[in-house]
Formats: sequence, C-alpha cells, structure tokens
Amino acid sequence: MNKIDQKIEQASADLGIKKDGRVVLEMSACDDENSRLISLKSGAWDMDTPWFVLDDGEPRVMMGLGELMAMAQSYKEVQKECFELKLEKSIWQNIPADFSDVWAVAMDKVKRQKPSNIASISSIDTDKLVRCIKKDHPNLFVDMNEIMKE
Repeated sequence: MNKIDQKIEQASADLGIKKDGRVVLEMSACDDENSRLISLKSGAWDMDTPWFVLDDGEPRVMMGLGELMAMAQSYKEVQKECFELKLEKSIWQNIPADFSDVWAVAMDKVKRQKPSNIASISSIDTDKLVRCIKKDHPNLFVDMNEIMKE
C-alpha cells in the first residue's frame, strides 16, 4: 500500500467510512488549462460519503454542502462546550458564593462583547473574565481573607 492509499485509509477510518463505502476519484489535467478530467477509481457516483479526490497525487476531499454545514455545526458545538467548561473551571477556582449568579453575569458580559463567531468566543480569557467579575461584584464570591480572620 502506497503513502496516498495509507492517507486515504487513515482518513476513512477517522471518518468512519468503510472500504466498501469509500469513493475515490482521480483528477488529471486536460488540454484546456481551466478543466480537469475526473475518473472514478473506486466506489460509486451516487454514494453520499465524502469523496476522496487524487489531484496530482495529493488526496483531497469533496463533500456535499449539507455534510460540510453539519461538520461546521458540530465544530461550533464543540467550541461552545469547550468555552463553557473553561468558564466553569475559572468560576469554581475563584470560590463563588452562588455559581449560577456568577455564570449569569459572565454570560451577560460575553453577550455584550458580541463575539462575531465561535472562534472569537473560544479566544476569550475566562480567567481574566472571572477576575473582572470578581472585581466588579465581590459579593458574588467568598472572601477567604475574611473567613481566615474569623
């Protein structure tokens, strides 16, 4: 098995595509520099899995718009979950008096920043955000210094 076949095999396994469900196309140059000839190497034209295209020996992927949008949506959901987990950790590390109140203030601050996309949400420094909330709303957090004095 050559390197290209190994890459396609690994990508198929990662995507959960079995060998009999795999579509492999080969793209080659034509006389017209703006055109390419695509030929089916394996699989069938009507399969709805992503298609692997060999372009000058380099494997590429073609997929339907619906599949691409589903993949992008999954990515957004994972990024949102990751951000929420980081925020939760940052809040708990600062010993909140009421977690849900701190969470509500944090989410309000995030919404007011109006992140344009999920990438800008995931780039928010959650530790800095919680420090800012703690500074502006100290009553939302337990003051360990006061407890130690008592």
